[in-house]
Amino acid sequence: MLTRAVQKSLFHFLSDALANVLPPAWRSKSPGVFDDARFDYDLALELLRLTGNVYVEYFATRYGPTPQKWKPASARPNYAAYLLATTPENYTAVCTINLIGGETRWPIGRILRRGKRQFFLVFRGTVSEEEWIKDILVMQTPNTIPVANTTPAGQVHLGFLRMFRQLDPPPEVWAARMQSTNANTKPELFIVGHSLGGALGTLAALQFHEWNPTLMTFGSPRVGDPVFAQTFDALVPRTTRVANHWDPIIHLPDHDVDLLFRKYRYQHVGRLFAVYALSQLNGPSIVEILNANENWRDWKDYVLETLLDPRSGHRLDPLFTHQLRAYEYALVRDRKLAAKFRDINTCG
Repeated sequence: MLTRAVQKSLFHFLSDALANVLPPAWRSKSPGVFDDARFDYDLALELLRLTGNVYVEYFATRYGPTPQKWKPASARPNYAAYLLATTPENYTAVCTINLIGGETRWPIGRILRRGKRQFFLVFRGTVSEEEWIKDILVMQTPNTIPVANTTPAGQVHLGFLRMFRQLDPPPEVWAARMQSTNANTKPELFIVGHSLGGALGTLAALQFHEWNPTLMTFGSPRVGDPVFAQTFDALVPRTTRVANHWDPIIHLPDHDVDLLFRKYRYQHVGRLFAVYALSQLNGPSIVEILNANENWRDWKDYVLETLLDPRSGHRLDPLFTHQLRAYEYALVRDRKLAAKFRDINTCG
């Protein structure tokens, strides 16, 4: 029987071995295969942390600035780390984007400016009850976002489009505020989102496709059907979809959704950049979570105890590999590995 220390060491060894066997340059897949030299790790980490700031704004607005009061409790370790930079250095906050639902109004996005021409449109993922309800509305509806001079193309997720239409202020106001600083030229626009924010960012990128935006998503679900995806890829070619191989959300909605009354097909947009993370930055790995209790033999035991014995004090986080901290862990690790491979190639 291996000791806990040996198990942890073995896990980290295998994790690093997997990363070395599958270096980032070889893990990028079609469509639009691109090598590691074209992936900007620094930009990816910067955009990811901006997304973390939007999560903080939501929790601070709804529950107050003290992380101990945030709900659900799993949000505390996942997002408290982003508290230090509500508005990061060198950025200016332009406006907060709220999601309106009934009598609720919660921050879900922000527009930030850096310099005179660079703007960042940032969206967080699902946290509120209303958002979870809309997430499961997997029926498709015609895409109502105009594309070029043609009629709207393809079908999109009903819940995502409804939330996009409930954003306040609406996209027309975003455009006016971004153009007000320099009316003669279109701004350089970066759009980023995690989880649900990836879906909203995808719709926003289509809305602003004439600005030639750069879109990067983390753990994004599928947004529309193949016609929508093909139209989107043609209009927004600078799209990177960062996906953790172990993240369950990237597989939703399924390629083929078979409801009782109708079938739908979904397809991802953009170029895939795959990462592999079973740990979170400055946090535990899944193995370490299991080793925290001698009675847990495997992941099933953890789930069963959490579900069947709420008095145990253990909180289930089924989206462990989907959390922003898991993506940050993978990018920080892979940036180091990419640098090692560049050094090897340079020496060769």
